[in-house]
Amino acid sequence: MRIEDRVIRLVFKLLSSILYLLSSNCMPITGFEKFASLQDKIRLALEMCKTLRQDKERLEAELAQARDLLAEADTDNERLRSQVERLMTERDSMRGNIEAMLHEIAKLEMEAESLSR
Repeated sequence: MRIEDRVIRLVFKLLSSILYLLSSNCMPITGFEKFASLQDKIRLALEMCKTLRQDKERLEAELAQARDLLAEADTDNERLRSQVERLMTERDSMRGNIEAMLHEIAKLEMEAESLSR
Protein backbone atom coordinates (compact mmCIF):
# COMPACT_ATOMS: atom_id res chain seq x y z
CA MET A 1 0.00 0.00 0.00
CA ARG A 2 1.34 3.41 -0.89
CA ILE A 3 2.35 5.81 1.86
CA GLU A 4 -0.18 8.39 0.72
CA ASP A 5 -2.97 5.81 0.94
CA ARG A 6 -1.96 4.87 4.47
CA VAL A 7 -1.96 8.51 5.57
CA ILE A 8 -5.35 9.13 3.96
CA ARG A 9 -6.80 6.06 5.67
CA LEU A 10 -5.40 7.17 9.01
CA VAL A 11 -6.80 10.68 8.64
CA PHE A 12 -10.18 9.25 7.62
CA LYS A 13 -10.11 6.93 10.62
CA LEU A 14 -9.26 9.85 12.91
CA LEU A 15 -12.05 11.98 11.52
CA SER A 16 -14.51 9.10 11.84
CA SER A 17 -13.49 8.60 15.46
CA ILE A 18 -13.86 12.30 16.18
CA LEU A 19 -17.32 12.37 14.61
CA TYR A 20 -18.32 9.29 16.57
CA LEU A 21 -17.11 10.83 19.81
CA LEU A 22 -18.91 14.07 19.10
CA SER A 23 -22.17 12.38 18.14
CA SER A 24 -22.07 9.67 20.79
CA ASN A 25 -24.80 9.96 23.41
CA CYS A 26 -23.61 6.89 25.30
CA MET A 27 -21.21 8.69 27.56
CA PRO A 28 -20.88 12.41 28.00
CA ILE A 29 -17.38 13.59 27.25
CA THR A 30 -16.04 16.82 28.59
CA GLY A 31 -14.34 19.33 26.35
CA PHE A 32 -10.98 18.49 27.92
CA GLU A 33 -11.43 14.75 27.30
CA LYS A 34 -12.35 15.45 23.70
CA PHE A 35 -9.30 17.64 23.34
CA ALA A 36 -7.04 15.04 24.99
CA SER A 37 -8.44 12.31 22.74
CA LEU A 38 -7.95 14.48 19.68
CA GLN A 39 -4.45 15.35 20.86
CA ASP A 40 -3.61 11.64 21.25
CA LYS A 41 -4.89 10.88 17.79
CA ILE A 42 -2.92 13.75 16.28
CA ARG A 43 0.20 12.51 18.10
CA LEU A 44 -0.46 9.04 16.70
CA ALA A 45 -0.88 10.49 13.21
CA LEU A 46 2.40 12.40 13.57
CA GLU A 47 4.20 9.27 14.71
CA MET A 48 2.72 7.40 11.77
CA CYS A 49 3.87 10.15 9.40
CA LYS A 50 7.36 10.01 10.91
CA THR A 51 7.45 6.24 10.47
CA LEU A 52 6.14 6.53 6.93
CA ARG A 53 8.75 9.18 6.10
CA GLN A 54 11.51 6.93 7.44
CA ASP A 55 10.13 4.01 5.44
CA LYS A 56 10.01 6.20 2.34
CA GLU A 57 13.64 7.30 2.81
CA ARG A 58 14.74 3.70 3.35
CA LEU A 59 12.85 2.54 0.27
CA GLU A 60 14.27 5.37 -1.82
CA ALA A 61 17.78 4.35 -0.73
CA GLU A 62 17.03 0.72 -1.63
CA LEU A 63 15.64 1.85 -4.98
CA ALA A 64 18.78 3.88 -5.71
CA GLN A 65 20.92 0.87 -4.81
CA ALA A 66 18.81 -1.40 -7.03
CA ARG A 67 19.12 1.07 -9.89
CA ASP A 68 22.90 1.14 -9.46
CA LEU A 69 22.99 -2.67 -9.50
CA LEU A 70 20.80 -2.70 -12.61
CA ALA A 71 23.08 -0.22 -14.39
CA GLU A 72 26.08 -2.36 -13.43
CA ALA A 73 24.30 -5.49 -14.68
CA ASP A 74 23.44 -3.73 -17.94
CA THR A 75 27.10 -2.81 -18.40
CA ASP A 76 28.16 -6.40 -17.71
CA ASN A 77 25.46 -7.66 -20.06
CA GLU A 78 26.74 -5.46 -22.89
CA ARG A 79 30.33 -6.54 -22.26
CA LEU A 80 29.33 -10.21 -22.27
CA ARG A 81 27.17 -9.76 -25.38
CA SER A 82 30.10 -8.29 -27.32
CA GLN A 83 32.37 -11.06 -26.01
CA VAL A 84 29.89 -13.71 -27.18
CA GLU A 85 29.68 -12.06 -30.59
CA ARG A 86 33.49 -12.01 -30.84
CA LEU A 87 33.71 -15.67 -29.81
CA MET A 88 31.03 -16.66 -32.32
CA THR A 89 32.95 -14.86 -35.05
CA GLU A 90 36.12 -16.71 -34.00
CA ARG A 91 34.21 -20.01 -33.98
CA ASP A 92 32.85 -19.39 -37.47
CA SER A 93 36.34 -18.52 -38.67
CA MET A 94 37.80 -21.66 -37.10
CA ARG A 95 34.97 -23.75 -38.54
CA GLY A 96 35.79 -22.38 -41.99
CA ASN A 97 39.50 -23.17 -41.50
CA ILE A 98 38.73 -26.71 -40.31
CA GLU A 99 36.36 -27.32 -43.22
CA ALA A 100 39.05 -26.07 -45.62
CA MET A 101 41.63 -28.40 -44.01
CA LEU A 102 39.22 -31.36 -44.19
CA HIS A 103 38.60 -30.54 -47.83
CA GLU A 104 42.37 -30.45 -48.46
CA ILE A 105 42.84 -33.74 -46.57
CA ALA A 106 40.11 -35.32 -48.71
CA LYS A 107 41.84 -34.07 -51.86
CA LEU A 108 45.18 -35.45 -50.64
CA GLU A 109 43.60 -38.82 -49.85
CA MET A 110 42.07 -38.92 -53.33
CA GLU A 111 45.46 -38.04 -54.88
CA ALA A 112 47.18 -40.68 -52.73
CA GLU A 113 44.62 -43.21 -53.79
CA SER A 114 45.02 -42.37 -57.46
CA LEU A 115 48.84 -42.57 -57.16
CA SER A 116 48.69 -45.95 -55.46
CA ARG A 117 46.79 -47.48 -58.40
